[in-house]
Amino acid sequence: MKDRAVPAAAGGGGRRRLLFPRGSDLAVIADGDGDRFWLCRALQHVYEDRSSAFAVQWLEKAAGAKVAKNAYLRSKTPGKLERESVLCKVKLNRANKGAKVTKYTFSN
Repeated sequence: MKDRAVPAAAGGGGRRRLLFPRGSDLAVIADGDGDRFWLCRALQHVYEDRSSAFAVQWLEKAAGAKVAKNAYLRSKTPGKLERESVLCKVKLNRANKGAKVTKYTFSN
């Protein structure tokens, strides 16, 4: 990911480094429930010098007979996440464009 610097707020002096723009899909450390990681989407820009908590929308594994093995759905409930728990940014593909419920799969 390219480092992006944006102007600081008035009177702040200096520039802020953008870590993850709003809409970024992220892999997050799991808390030992058998999963290695969780997936989420950032609902706001995440900067290096800001507070460590930011708003996310969780992605949950899709279930059903006709669902791809690595398909995920966006949950309706937003959450908060600590910046330090982010493993990396990931690339997801929309599996069913134009559908009422959007499913995502990992890109190769």
